[in-house]
Amino acid sequence: MQYSDYNQYSLTELQLTCDEFLNLIFMGPPPIWRKHPHQHNLLLNLCYKTIGEVVDIIKNHLSITSLHGIKSAEVFQKLQNIVAKDQTGQDESKPWFEKHLILSEKFDKRLMDPLWVRNPSIHGDEKQYCDKNKQHLYIQDGNHRALVYAVRVRSGEDGSYDPVKAIHATSWKFAEGLLKYRIQESTALEDNGNLYPDIEDYITGFNSNIKILKRIEAT
Repeated sequence: MQYSDYNQYSLTELQLTCDEFLNLIFMGPPPIWRKHPHQHNLLLNLCYKTIGEVVDIIKNHLSITSLHGIKSAEVFQKLQNIVAKDQTGQDESKPWFEKHLILSEKFDKRLMDPLWVRNPSIHGDEKQYCDKNKQHLYIQDGNHRALVYAVRVRSGEDGSYDPVKAIHATSWKFAEGLLKYRIQESTALEDNGNLYPDIEDYITGFNSNIKILKRIEAT
């Protein structure tokens, strides 16, 4: 990617409402999961669902009628038998939900880093979320902390919902080296990656190549 290509990217700071947060799209599966669907049945069912749906699927998997009053750590402790395969086809050395358990045990909303989000892709499984009143954003990075907080919201563990911070990018392609997997260009995303509605205020930019914006709150 040439340095001049950076002028296509805009970053927007968001404060997600509860509905926006629960409508975030959870991760897609690594290819190895689809090669071994039986072992990854639960994990595959979570992929490309909204965070709210992911919590419900986990609740039903554990045969829990309601999460109200249940600690998030208890929920993730019950999932420590789920082991996924790594890219080589070998079982991972640690349970897939281990990080969720650790986060839930030590969770402090004040320390929760912003989620990295983008518009859904117009291709593949994500395209089902396009043109649905622009209510869905895909989590590019932060699925672990998002799921932990979603469980805590549903259980009432932290009281009422506290707005989650997020950073929206027209595309996270420029961060591909940090994320260490291929990222879609803005042209592959709904509305060419542009945030909807277009109510933003310019904050700053790096040599005018990457714009930093902040969504204007509705009054």
